[in-house]
Amino acid sequence: MSETEPDRPEFHGGVATAASSPEAGVTDAGRVFTPEEVRAAFRGAIPPKKLPASYRVWALIVACVMVALPLIYVGIVTAAGYAMYWHATHNHVVFQTMRGKAAALSYFGPLLVLGIVVLFLAKPLFARRGRSAAGMSVTREEEPALFALVDGVCEAVGSPRPVRVDVDCRVNASAGAEHGLVSLLRRRLVLTVGLPLVAATEADQFAGVLAHEFGHFAQSAGMGLTYVVNSVNHWFARVVYERDAWDESLNEWATAGNLYSMLLVNLARLMVWASRRVLWVLMQVGHAASCTMSRQMEFDADRCQAMLAGSPIVASTMRRIRAAAMAEGGAMSDVSESWKDGKLPDDLPRLIEANVPQIPPAALRAMDESLAAEKTGVFDTHPADKDRIAAASRLDAPGVFHLEGPATGLFRDFEAVSRAATAEHYRGLLGGPVEPGRLVPYREVVRGVEDRQADYQAFNRVYPGTMVFHRPIPIPEALPPTPDDVDAARAELERIRAEQAATRAEHDARAEADREGFAARAKAQAAAVLMNAGYRLRPAAFGIEAATLDASRSALEAAEAAGRERTPALDRFDGLCTRRMAVALGLLGRDDVAGAIEGGEAARAEVVALLPAASALAGPSWRALAKALQARAVLFSVLGEYQGNESDEKLRKAIFEAASDLHGRLVGLSAALGGTPYPFDRGGQGKTLVDMAVPAVPDEDDVGPLLQAAEHASERLVSVYVRCLGRLSAVVERVEAHLGLPALAFDDESGDNRALG
Repeated sequence: MSETEPDRPEFHGGVATAASSPEAGVTDAGRVFTPEEVRAAFRGAIPPKKLPASYRVWALIVACVMVALPLIYVGIVTAAGYAMYWHATHNHVVFQTMRGKAAALSYFGPLLVLGIVVLFLAKPLFARRGRSAAGMSVTREEEPALFALVDGVCEAVGSPRPVRVDVDCRVNASAGAEHGLVSLLRRRLVLTVGLPLVAATEADQFAGVLAHEFGHFAQSAGMGLTYVVNSVNHWFARVVYERDAWDESLNEWATAGNLYSMLLVNLARLMVWASRRVLWVLMQVGHAASCTMSRQMEFDADRCQAMLAGSPIVASTMRRIRAAAMAEGGAMSDVSESWKDGKLPDDLPRLIEANVPQIPPAALRAMDESLAAEKTGVFDTHPADKDRIAAASRLDAPGVFHLEGPATGLFRDFEAVSRAATAEHYRGLLGGPVEPGRLVPYREVVRGVEDRQADYQAFNRVYPGTMVFHRPIPIPEALPPTPDDVDAARAELERIRAEQAATRAEHDARAEADREGFAARAKAQAAAVLMNAGYRLRPAAFGIEAATLDASRSALEAAEAAGRERTPALDRFDGLCTRRMAVALGLLGRDDVAGAIEGGEAARAEVVALLPAASALAGPSWRALAKALQARAVLFSVLGEYQGNESDEKLRKAIFEAASDLHGRLVGLSAALGGTPYPFDRGGQGKTLVDMAVPAVPDEDDVGPLLQAAEHASERLVSVYVRCLGRLSAVVERVEAHLGLPALAFDDESGDNRALG
């Protein structure tokens, strides 16, 4: 990732490039529109589209279906309730003909079963909606140009004006009812504007997006029908798919208690499942009935977009939004990396914008190919973008709104609004305000990510093979001895680099086999755990010849023997990297070398500070991490048998045995890390690797949290370790460049090396 200032990204065929004129970019990026400029950009209204009779008939059919389906749903619940009532009032005579447990079971059993069915079918009707994240609003007085645009778009498409405009940090824009159906009938809409969308679009493109959103509400009948359709589909999805603590309790009751209670509860589960299957059919009917109308509504909204901003704008806007959505993924990765240091970027929308030019060209080509190949399915609520672009092109509309410049110019101070929305976004995620000291300029995050990417590329050149992450590369504990002869050191570096190139292909083949061996060992160990618990397994699923402990031991021994055979060659290759690093860093210890390299003294100081922690991480700590990862893989393999065998006590015993082993490995990892300082603690907070990677070890019977803790530790420690190797590799390359040795890249297919630049 790199900064885009002062240039704004331009898109050509879906590919982002820098603006051709930096001066023009500065002018555009800082431009703020006046309300008068915005109003003057409107040159007429969009001619209304008369709905054909067939569309009206289909809308009526959909409305009838969507109203009938909830009635059927309520009817099913009512029927189950009536069956319960009828049984209670008519079948009590069973006590006259039967006695004891048989009578009680015959009378109270059906009541229990039907009661559970009614309860589980009716609970979605009364379940409260989850709270939506609080938004941040802007007012007409604060943003007059934005409201001038909104007013003009609403007038052009014939939609009611929104009563409020909210902003958030999503690559999206939406318009909806303020408070449900009542607000919809009163035509009270709320517009939500995603600031990353604003940052990624031009003013006319953004206006087209608003025209699309308000186009959905240009007709009162369409507004009401859309609300009904969405509400019904949402409720059916909840009753069919939503599960909560009640469902988990029902599953637990099904495997606990005496035989009679388990029989009744499992019968209730069966009836709940059957009822949900019926409701699933109703949900599919409603979805199918509404899809055709929903797609037509999207085409109608696209028509508003094309008629307002021009037909060509539709295609360019869709491509730009797709690219911004891809960039959002990169930005979230940047946020995750920054949060490891306890910092957060202060401007998410600008961070997303800065990621756009960093999308690989291959990814952009794949995006365009995907757009061109998309097809609209029968059950799709939206037409394929390709079909939408084609429909907009056929209109050949010149547009009635034209305003040149970035959409950010619609805000008086876009950066201030964007930072405030970012803070509100973090507040929603973290449950409270972020400490001011944790917010850093997004440009600093951009630079940090860019530096880490450059370091990682340097590491790929200094260690040109495929790394096996459960095999650490040894790192010196301190600055290596200083070579007396610079020329001899240069010759040794040349020899090492040549040997790396010559042995890379063999190393990568062994590395791939070693990864496969890691998986084979985990499966063999998992098989042993299962069989020790008495569980009957399928041998082929675990890579063993028979369901016996001897077979699992044989598979484990074979995998370990093959690993021992590979170890010497892998160690030799890793040793080349270690020796290359030692020679180069040793040269940095010479004052004449450090003085001749720009920033050499600072680089030497950084290396001296980094080596102790990096070396400790690559030693016992890494071996403890490898054992934890092995235990995690074993637990995953055991859990692979759980689905469909939830009530198997032997399997549950095996799961808890594997979980207990993982718990012990995590405790061992925490002890191995000890007080090793986190080497990138720039805030001087005294953070250790334990604080960062294993802040707490869950209880040994908490299977899910244990897996998450192991994943968290692996992700954090691997990231820190590779970051250490990257920083050291970047210094190694600077020393080699001083000696006249060019940086080397290695061809992914042939393994041949070539000089960069």
